[in-house]
Amino acid sequence: MAKVAMQKREKIMVLTGAVFVAIVVSQWAITERGPFKTYHQSIREVEAARSRLLDAMVVRDEALGRLQSSVALEGKLRSRGAFGLYSYVDRALQAENLKGGQGVRATLETQNTAVRSGAFEAVKLHLEGVSMDELLNLLLRIYSGENLIVLDRMDELRAADDGRGLVCDLVLMAPRG
Repeated sequence: MAKVAMQKREKIMVLTGAVFVAIVVSQWAITERGPFKTYHQSIREVEAARSRLLDAMVVRDEALGRLQSSVALEGKLRSRGAFGLYSYVDRALQAENLKGGQGVRATLETQNTAVRSGAFEAVKLHLEGVSMDELLNLLLRIYSGENLIVLDRMDELRAADDGRGLVCDLVLMAPRG
């Protein structure tokens, strides 16, 4: 094979061209326009998939928690037997000395109308002249049992007109037993 003899000017031109080609190829390979573009895209897709997986795991955990809570509540409702909200609250009032004996400071009435009839029972409780401690003790007695009772609404809580205690109207609800 014959040896090609290049002049100095030709050598500089070939070397300059080779350096230029090397720079262009390296820029293409390193920047996001070349093979690394798909690499970076796949990294973003994996991060997005991980995020979706974490979101799905949170939703699954919440659903499992609700299911377990629902099963526990259903078991508790089945195990309690016959339950009457009216009589339960009435016994709590008598235990706290708010009904009967020395003047009636509490009245209790059923709220089971045709609209409300169904899976829930409701009672309206009117308290007059009770202290804040008596009210809190009554609510603690009602809620501390094993029964599922909900305060549906508090229509009124104010100081009594005569200045002795509070006036309070509550509506309590519970699943029928």
